[in-house]
Amino acid sequence: MKCSSCSAEIPSGAQFCPSCGSHVEPTVVACPQCHLPVNPDAIFCPSCGSRIKAAAAQPASSYAYTAPVQPAAAQPAYTQQQTPYTQPYAQQQTYTQQPFAQQQPYPQQQPYAPQPYAPQPYGQPVQAIKPRRKRKGLAIVLVVILILAVAIGGAYALFGGKIARALMGPKAAYLAIEGAALKESTDKLAADLAEYGNREAIPEKGGYDVDFQFDLDENTLGVDAATAAALENLTINSKLIFDSTGAQSRFFGSFDLAADEETLLTLETYYDEDQMIFSLPGILGQSIVATADELSSYMGFYGVDPEQTDSSMSLLASLLNSNMNINEARLASTFRDLADIMLDHIDEAEFAAKQELTAGGVTASCDLYTITITKESARQMFLEIFERLRDDEEAYNLISQIAALSEQAEYGYAADVMTMDEYQEGLDDLISQLEDDDSEDFTMVQKVYVNSEDEIIGRDLTVTSAGGDENLHILYAHPVDGSREAFKLATESDGESFDFISSFTVKDGKKTGTASLSTDGTVVLDADFEDLVKQTIGDSDKILGTVELTFPDSSGSDMGVAVPTSLSFSGSLEGGRYVMDLGIPNMIAFHIGYTELGASEVVFPSYDSDSLVSISDMEALGTLMTPDVQAQIMAILQQLGFLSSFE
Repeated sequence: MKCSSCSAEIPSGAQFCPSCGSHVEPTVVACPQCHLPVNPDAIFCPSCGSRIKAAAAQPASSYAYTAPVQPAAAQPAYTQQQTPYTQPYAQQQTYTQQPFAQQQPYPQQQPYAPQPYAPQPYGQPVQAIKPRRKRKGLAIVLVVILILAVAIGGAYALFGGKIARALMGPKAAYLAIEGAALKESTDKLAADLAEYGNREAIPEKGGYDVDFQFDLDENTLGVDAATAAALENLTINSKLIFDSTGAQSRFFGSFDLAADEETLLTLETYYDEDQMIFSLPGILGQSIVATADELSSYMGFYGVDPEQTDSSMSLLASLLNSNMNINEARLASTFRDLADIMLDHIDEAEFAAKQELTAGGVTASCDLYTITITKESARQMFLEIFERLRDDEEAYNLISQIAALSEQAEYGYAADVMTMDEYQEGLDDLISQLEDDDSEDFTMVQKVYVNSEDEIIGRDLTVTSAGGDENLHILYAHPVDGSREAFKLATESDGESFDFISSFTVKDGKKTGTASLSTDGTVVLDADFEDLVKQTIGDSDKILGTVELTFPDSSGSDMGVAVPTSLSFSGSLEGGRYVMDLGIPNMIAFHIGYTELGASEVVFPSYDSDSLVSISDMEALGTLMTPDVQAQIMAILQQLGFLSSFE
């Protein structure tokens, strides 16, 4: 190739003439079919799909052009064959192209300013080329693209995390992983809050059937042998039904005392807002009824404050039936926004491959992201979070309801729910404190452990002051190695530490292993568990399996009392009935069977005026305690083994 200014030979690929220094315009090969520029090494035209290499083998059909750079004076079209050439950069002219089928020139072209579009080639072919079919070339291009897509897809499936980090960098890759994890966890949190916050612990209509037995060691508890034997032979079966679907709520409970599967005594109680009825079927010929006013009077006589009782019942009902009116979709949206704000304030991220996370003797291979957040970034993050929450009605509803429940549990009475104005005033105070914050700088460094499926299996957070002091350390780890798993949660702050560690195997969803809890380096609890699993039974979750808890021997010794060194638990299903065994070795053991009753099983007894005796009618009450009734009661006490205590 020769220089268009000085005709000196120019080496291939040079951008400037080595002799005179003139700029060399690149020669571009044009498609013989559509005349658009193509890469000199291209096999097919990217615009029409025509084959380039075959056409390039015919020198006469090649096109070369130089893109216009600046306006130039109009030139008459040439009528004789021209060879491709380039003008010097500062003197470039614009040429017009001769059509294929004739040798007549185009009309004279007017000067124009260069525009940002793909330039057309110039130069005149020696001979016309027969057009190729475009579909075949396009089909070949599509096949090549498809093969490349499959290859890239397979590579991403195998090395997706590595490709993402190479393209985006460690910070963006971490944000993608953390964003997915936060979305999943926040959505689950919103779903759980909606499920438990909106669910009434006591349904409108239903009931429970519970049987209770116990075994005790009279020597340890200081109980006489006769009483211990009587209690061990005793079975208590209770049944409670309720119905709140009518104008007023109704409750009915029956309590059976049985020995050796023989029912000895039954006590029945009916209650609604107007009255309470007591019955001893088979012993008393009539039931005793007390109105609400009579109950209040008798309770006051025995030193029981009716208002306090009503408040306690109201508190219990509010704690059991705490419908918080949580909108799951809106709450999930709020949580996602908070997660996005948190991710927006990460300063730095570093990546290290082929790391290990170990806890409880279980080691998992993983990648490690190290995230850094400065004090200023943390301050801005919390400012945005508080601003986002300030006008969020769903966040206000959740926080105000939780605050009210906390006050009820702490002070024993139903508290008023804070208003929206009070909620916003509290957040405004926090925002003002953050805006005026001049405390010592600190740095938060979090190590995030990620497995091969981009799941977060561990976090290690450290907050360090400007002077290098570690103010807070929180470690969470959940390594998995086949069927072996471990869970660790540890915190350390201001010289106080908490450490929980558990290692176990999982088979068919059931966990078997050990756990330990320590505070300030001292073990306060050890646990062994076998086939532990949570299972939904009716409307609630129950724990199945066995657990043995062990406490240090010295616990409680300074109080001068016998403190249990271990507790045992066993949960199982027996014919659809949930059975629990709770015990303190060498002291006492409880056996509890539990069944939920559906609305169809709720049947209340009927009472008529002839079968009721008022609690204020002393004369009528006196007629109930006949000698036969007294003899029956004494016989029951004798069967139970309590007679010696009442002689």
